[in-house]
Amino acid sequence: MRKNSAVLLLVGILSTSYLHAQDSLIISEQRFLQQFLTSYPLLQVAERNVVIAELEVENARAAFDPIWYGEFGNKVLEGKDYYSYNHSSVEWNLPPGFQLRAGTDVNRGDFINPERFTPSEGLAFAELKVPLGQGLLRDEFNTYLQRARLLNERSILNLELAQREWLIIAAEAYWSWKALEEVVSMREQITALSQLRYEQTVQRYNKGAATAMDTLEAYNQVVKRKVELVTSQAEREFWYRTVGGMIWDQQLIPAYRRGGVQPDTTWTTTLSQQIPTNDQLLLHPKMGMIRFDAGVADLDFRLARENLRPKIDFKAQALSDPRNLSISSNSTIFGVSAKVPIISRKERAKFNATKIKMEQVSLKLSQAERDLMQKYDQLSTQTSLLNQSLSLVEENAVNARRLLSMEEQKLRIGESTIFLLNRRENSYIEAELKRIETQLKLRSTEWKLLMLTEEPSNVVF
Repeated sequence: MRKNSAVLLLVGILSTSYLHAQDSLIISEQRFLQQFLTSYPLLQVAERNVVIAELEVENARAAFDPIWYGEFGNKVLEGKDYYSYNHSSVEWNLPPGFQLRAGTDVNRGDFINPERFTPSEGLAFAELKVPLGQGLLRDEFNTYLQRARLLNERSILNLELAQREWLIIAAEAYWSWKALEEVVSMREQITALSQLRYEQTVQRYNKGAATAMDTLEAYNQVVKRKVELVTSQAEREFWYRTVGGMIWDQQLIPAYRRGGVQPDTTWTTTLSQQIPTNDQLLLHPKMGMIRFDAGVADLDFRLARENLRPKIDFKAQALSDPRNLSISSNSTIFGVSAKVPIISRKERAKFNATKIKMEQVSLKLSQAERDLMQKYDQLSTQTSLLNQSLSLVEENAVNARRLLSMEEQKLRIGESTIFLLNRRENSYIEAELKRIETQLKLRSTEWKLLMLTEEPSNVVF
């Protein structure tokens, strides 16, 4: 009769758990990670950084947009027309450092500067400014544009790196929640069986078939199981709220609430049969970001080297009647301006600093490659060992469960004691906890290895 009661109680517990799972919303690992990837605020910040970087490229392109200039002035004093001037022109900056300007001037007056005097119909002009020294091969505008393009590509890699790092954190939180759900379910069953065993021991004590020590031993076991259950429930609640805090709706309310949401308790080991190769490590976003840093450092180096040249600009201007535009050698302005630092201390300091930065980036790139290779070796080796360990701890858990069942049978026929049964039960609980812990470590290690070698979009979606 006592055997049948225990079996019925266990069936009832399992049935209740099954019905609860049926009524609850099961959130799969893939669904959770997809929601996390598309809604987590810090990932959205990284996405907006990409947009900002694209706008920086547009801002850099604006340096080559044509610009219109206009100026008007007039001075009349005591009836005398001192001067009147009207200037209008359009200016273009052209790579690598040329400047083109064209416009008209209409200037007159009794006291106007002769240099600014124009015929009554005005004067049209076209001007070309060409750098002969500094700026001939590379100028600041063109360098800024190339730099903005590199930083735009770098922001995309930074987004991918953030996705990989946050997906590891989110996945580990989900698996911890899943593991605690499994632990709580096991402890609920063990606690219920301990309570039943205590009640049966009390009945046997009343009949003289058990001692007072057996009753106290069974009661202490019930208290211990309840304490363990409450502790596990508290840990489960912590990880549930951690997972819920990773996904928010538009009203800033956690998307998951206790009682209506449960994790999928099915464990999968997708990398058990095949460990990803290290071929993709050189394409890791961390490597790509450092390469773009090297590109930016190279641009700064080239610009600093260009600025060591003397600044020599040639400017030529063709003048013409605005009513009949034509170019004539009789109406021109041309000249050369030069600016040469005597010591060039500032330019040489910048040049030497950019050389050092290039060396720093090269060292970072080499170290990053070694770090990624070392991390890959560690994770791949750990994955293989954890797979072997999981097989052993699963076998140990099965054997511990069998030994517990045998000890229960011996207790029913009077060949064992509550103390020995509790020891078997403790061994079974330890084996189950070790199995769950190993499963959690294996899944976490596999996921880290996957995030090291694959793009998040290929894994989550």
